[in-house]
Parts: sequence; structure tokens; C-alpha cells
Amino acid sequence: MKLLIIGANGGVGSHVTKYALDRGHEVDALINMDKPVDPRATIIRDNAFNLTSEDIRKYDAVISCF
Repeated sequence: MKLLIIGANGGVGSHVTKYALDRGHEVDALINMDKPVDPRATIIRDNAFNLTSEDIRKYDAVISCF
């Protein structure tokens, strides 16, 4: 499953990201701060408020930990 996790390097987001990756999901991690994120995730540096419906169409699920 292809997932977008918003806030993937925050307190809750880092746990959700690790959990999803450990279970074999493909994860794109949306972050806007330079805090570490699991290196197995694809990092997208942007603001969640810049997302459009076109941006999220390619994902099976979007998880907000913002």
C-alpha cells in the first residue's frame, strides 16, 4: 500500500512511519522541519497546507499526524 504520512517526523508521526514501513508499506513522509525521519521513507519537504487533491490521488491512504 502506498501511504502519505503528514508530520512523519514528529512524536506520533515517527512511530506511525516506522510501523508502516516495518509492515512493508511504501511511505512518503511529508515533513517541514529538519528532524530525523526513517531513512526507508521517501522524504517530501513541504507544508501540509500546500497539498492539493491532485497531490494525494496517487496514494492509497493519507495519514495525518500533524
